[in-house]
Amino acid sequence: EQPESNSLFQEFDAWLRADGSQRNPGTTADLVTACIFVVLRERLVNEPKLADVLRVGETHRESLLSN
Repeated sequence: EQPESNSLFQEFDAWLRADGSQRNPGTTADLVTACIFVVLRERLVNEPKLADVLRVGETHRESLLSN
């Protein structure tokens, strides 16, 4: 993360919430979805391996059961 991107995000968020939050929240969801699509399509992040996801899920389940 870069400070500039965080600042831009905060500015964008304030703009969406201005005027009584009348801006279309569906548009925000569309933008987020489009960004995730680009990141995955351009392979800017690595997809997690299924075994890693299952292992984390199992660890989480075990911690919930132990409490």
